[in-house]
Amino acid sequence: MNKTESLDILNKYINALKERSETEERLSKIDDGSRSIVRDAAFEEYPFGKLLVTFIIVFAVLGMIIRMVISSNLSYKSELPVTVAIFAGCAVLAFAAAKIEHVLINRARSKKNKELVKAVNIIGISEADRCRERINLDNRKIAEAESAIPLSCHGSMAAKQARKLIMSGKAETIEEAAGGYTSEDWEWAYKAEPKFYSDSEQVTFGALALTEATRTVLPKEPQKRFSLEGNTVSNWKMAFVSLTDGEIIGDGDYFQTLSGIERYILDSNQDSILVRGLTLKELERLKK
Repeated sequence: MNKTESLDILNKYINALKERSETEERLSKIDDGSRSIVRDAAFEEYPFGKLLVTFIIVFAVLGMIIRMVISSNLSYKSELPVTVAIFAGCAVLAFAAAKIEHVLINRARSKKNKELVKAVNIIGISEADRCRERINLDNRKIAEAESAIPLSCHGSMAAKQARKLIMSGKAETIEEAAGGYTSEDWEWAYKAEPKFYSDSEQVTFGALALTEATRTVLPKEPQKRFSLEGNTVSNWKMAFVSLTDGEIIGDGDYFQTLSGIERYILDSNQDSILVRGLTLKELERLKK
């Protein structure tokens, strides 16, 4: 990895960390905002008492008018029963009208509230889903970058410090800025373990996986390290696993693949190589 490649991967890593942090903050605000709107818009029944008082006043005035209109034709003895009947009728009508209006108002308020809550949820869920997709994409970028840089450069502050050393000319590569890959970097990597299969001609072969965005330790000579029930297995394949698609996207001859991933090797020892996590496009190129 040269200076340009080192700066490129550090910049992508730092930007992905920043974008994820900002998106997570936005997602938190969206969730809080949706809950707040739904809580504030919670349906509250319009009080029946307000309507009843209003309708009683209206019908009382109406009763007064009716009484004044017909009282001139009434005798003193019949005026009181008629007056009582008028006001009793007005009171019943006022109560009935208030109750009908109460039901209609609250039905409309409830419908409007449900529509508002539904709209808020749809908008909130849609926006939140976009944020989660963005976070997943950032997580993939971060995983790819972290698989290619020493553990000592993980994290925004450490990555910025490494970038500063390279830009100032105090280091040429990430490895130099970080002091190289250590035993901890090897321990942190995924150790590929073989699985054994038989082909159509019943020939046994071993397979090791190279997984997207995953730093991996691969043996240089798997036939010497692994055996099947004490028997040496000479045929080996490399399986290419996509985390994006969630499946094996292809395979190839193990030893040909090793020669094809030389540019992705971070470190090596006597019998193993440390390979950075590959992108999906890089895996697809290998399977061809």
